[in-house]
Amino acid sequence: MTSSDGARSFAVAITPAPVVPVALAMRVAAEEFGLTAGPGQSLEVTALGSQQDANFLVDAGSRGRFVLKFANPSARVDELEAQSLAAARFVSRTPDVAAPRTRPTENGGLVSSVQLADQTLHVRLLSFLHGTPLSGSRYLRPAAAEALGSFAARSVLALDGFEHPGTERDLEWDLRNAQRLVTDLMPFVDDSELAARLQAAFDEAWAAIGAVRDDLPRQVIHGDLTDDNVVALTNPAGQPEPVGIIDFGDVMHSWAVGEIAVTCSSLLHHRSATPVSVLPAVRAFHARRPLSDAEVDAFWPLVVARATMLVVSARHAAATDPDNSYTRANFAHEHRIFDVATSLPLPVLTAHLRGALAVAAAGGPGADGGAVGGGGAVGDGGAVADGGAVADGG
Repeated sequence: MTSSDGARSFAVAITPAPVVPVALAMRVAAEEFGLTAGPGQSLEVTALGSQQDANFLVDAGSRGRFVLKFANPSARVDELEAQSLAAARFVSRTPDVAAPRTRPTENGGLVSSVQLADQTLHVRLLSFLHGTPLSGSRYLRPAAAEALGSFAARSVLALDGFEHPGTERDLEWDLRNAQRLVTDLMPFVDDSELAARLQAAFDEAWAAIGAVRDDLPRQVIHGDLTDDNVVALTNPAGQPEPVGIIDFGDVMHSWAVGEIAVTCSSLLHHRSATPVSVLPAVRAFHARRPLSDAEVDAFWPLVVARATMLVVSARHAAATDPDNSYTRANFAHEHRIFDVATSLPLPVLTAHLRGALAVAAAGGPGADGGAVGGGGAVGDGGAVADGGAVADGG
């Protein structure tokens, strides 16, 4: 089964998470990675939820906690190595923000391989990040949204210039593949009215992206810097304070603006969220890594594209992996993201974003009366007040 451009259809390429027995996970942790518990203690292994991988929390007592990840069978070894190296690069360049580290195998590699029935599964052991993800439907304060935007910018800056063959991927979550994904998975949306809404919103967004796509800078990005993948600790005021980034599983070479578009889409399902709720995140991103004119024009269309991708993917997952409780739990969130992302016309949302960033339309007068050149950095960039792991509460 192929797409219209000859590539393999995402309806076939996206495969369910492998089913891995806990006993195998315990054996792999000990034999492949040499992980043992502290004196008088034993390894405790607990299955964790995931849409595509099989993840396990490994508690080694006084020797710490780890996450054992059996990658989806579709994953390549070089992709997994790239994820681990990207996370290490992020930590080295942004040491005040935590990210998972990969524990080498007994043979010194980053990835081990094990056989399960007729499948070869690639496995990594990652450090565990303490904290609670910002996911769920709870209200997120503007300060939390600002922190996510800042993390997204710092990730883009840290990974700028990073190169690895494993980042060149035909990935369903690459926003450059949005049209193909939506086309491939739309047949799984069995509600004709919803399908029509999704298609109309996506077509408008994709046309807007097409008008500027050749001017969008590309580089390696985290690709999934969402509320699910940012962990927080409670500060003295009793508020969650983001401290780390997990799950580098979607590391890819793509549009840099896709990082903040994905981050902001994840904010839209929270309680009381509106399109305005993302502005603290975009401002914080823009303060550290200024958005170009083309990126400002592409931002809201990319949010709508991402929202459409989430809904059609959720419908596909429900049809092909009905027993995955993790996927079912996120179903309502993804529909909510789409509803909020499309609650106002795209031109209105883009104009509002330009006003919030004090950016004029391309070729028009800037906030300071000067011209804003097409493709150049907009605004003054002044301050505005990894491999993946699973954290507490994930």
